[in-house]
Amino acid sequence: MKKTVLAIETTGRVLSVALSTDNGVVCRRSDGELRHLTDLMPTVRGLLGGGGVELSSLAYIAVSAGPGSFTGMRIGVSAARAMAQVAGLHVVKAPTLETFVYGYEPGGIVCPMLDARRGQVYCGAYRLSPGGDALEALVSGDVRTEEAFDAALAAALHSSTAEAGVIRRVRDEDEPQSAEKVLRWAEAFGEPICYSKLEPIYMRKAEAQRKLEERLAAEAAGAAVNS
Repeated sequence: MKKTVLAIETTGRVLSVALSTDNGVVCRRSDGELRHLTDLMPTVRGLLGGGGVELSSLAYIAVSAGPGSFTGMRIGVSAARAMAQVAGLHVVKAPTLETFVYGYEPGGIVCPMLDARRGQVYCGAYRLSPGGDALEALVSGDVRTEEAFDAALAAALHSSTAEAGVIRRVRDEDEPQSAEKVLRWAEAFGEPICYSKLEPIYMRKAEAQRKLEERLAAEAAGAAVNS
């Protein structure tokens, strides 16, 4: 019997939610961009209700944990934690970058590129085995310039004994993240954990936090000069 699983994707511009049951997979997307806060729970309720599924009957909740939009990550993770706590469920934390491999044929190299601002991208290079039972990270997920990524990928390919095959760069403006991909990653590689251990995968400090630290550091330096 197939496990009944709810998957949430809120790290990108478009919200999506997927539900897997014995009858297959149903996925719904938000009608507009950046509507995560207003649309997430109504979408979840509509999807569960349409499938005749009670929240408490889920095997677990899978959530795309980042990197991506800081606000989006927090919304998805917070919602997954809250629902899991109420229903007594476990959660699966899916690394957003890795889930992109499910948009393409296994065997090739998928390189997701998500805008991280300041001339950088959240990126990595991944290859799903032909059988779909192994996921190789040729370049681990991190925040880099594209030039630094190119160098890291070239080094990885040089040291690899496997054929590179097709290499695809996938940008978030061209290929929005999908809860169905999160679901497939969770079913293949997910390890359910307690909801209390679920945290976003930030990879860098939020812009507001960075600016605050810079301001405090400048103020402290100014105070030291004037003392």
